[in-house]
Amino acid sequence: MRRAGLQARVGDQRPGARPCNLSRNRLRLRQDHVCYVLVQGCGRGPPSRYLQRQDLLCMTGSTTMTPRSSTVSYLLVGIAIPLVHSLGRLVQQRNDPEQRGARLRKLKRRNARLRAANRSLRAELEEARVGDRGDLRFVFIVTYGRSGSTLLQGILSSIPGYLIRGENGGAAYHLYKFHTIAEHRRKSSRGWRSPRSAWFGIGDYPTQLALRELRWLLLATVIRPEQDSRVVGFKEIKWHQKDLGEYVQFLRAVFPGARFVINTRNLDEVAVSKWWAKRSDAREVLTKTEERILALKASLGDDAYHIHYDDYAQEPDKLRGLFDWLGEEFDEARIKGIMAKKHSY
Repeated sequence: MRRAGLQARVGDQRPGARPCNLSRNRLRLRQDHVCYVLVQGCGRGPPSRYLQRQDLLCMTGSTTMTPRSSTVSYLLVGIAIPLVHSLGRLVQQRNDPEQRGARLRKLKRRNARLRAANRSLRAELEEARVGDRGDLRFVFIVTYGRSGSTLLQGILSSIPGYLIRGENGGAAYHLYKFHTIAEHRRKSSRGWRSPRSAWFGIGDYPTQLALRELRWLLLATVIRPEQDSRVVGFKEIKWHQKDLGEYVQFLRAVFPGARFVINTRNLDEVAVSKWWAKRSDAREVLTKTEERILALKASLGDDAYHIHYDDYAQEPDKLRGLFDWLGEEFDEARIKGIMAKKHSY
């Protein structure tokens, strides 16, 4: 900061100007060799257009007043004094532990608000990105564990625009159970309009809205399509339920036009692979599961396609039929490249 901090005009004194008495009206702070005096005012009535330079003491490393007097524009003084005053407050706050603590708490609260706003904006962005995309098609892999389904997942995801996610622990099935219970109560509850009813409100369960929102939920949290995705879905190994047919109908209601790839493998080999080898009932459980998913294939007609791991694992060309069914180009070199990489299961 220059000695005056302002540009003075020499010889522009106002005749009869009343100098301010600074003896009781100045606040002097020193920080990093900066000293300043805050002029609180002089006399009554509106401030005069010009103040004597001696009314504003602002210098570096010295408290000696320059004897030479000049005037400065009141406009410039009006700008400089608030700035000096703000600097004084900042210096005081930095040196005062209480004020530092208060400012820190204020900044923490502001940071928390900004974080919350950021999370909200991210959620809105995700919702806008996923939305209820009518351009998406849906494909799901139906199989059991240790059948080569992860390899199939990788093969399908290698198709440009395809995104087939891995297992989700049967999350969609639990949503189906939720929807089924709510639908059952909607149809069977009497007197649900009365606040005195034990089933108050459930009779108005919005079926179509629920299906649409469940689609958005699965898209936004489980599938999470990319911007360039055009066919999405997931592979799952939990298709052993007795109500499998009803569950698949639910999936078709949530994902209109959904198609299903049925993947099987030699059960004798599956039964001795990994965790199946520890189960005495492995062959029995696998047989029942395969019977269910093959019956599902028959009920779905052209909306399902059956492939056998032992066929395409040795001869990738056996997958041509699947690609024709999907309406996609069969790129044998790309598929062989995918199959050459180790997949987890």
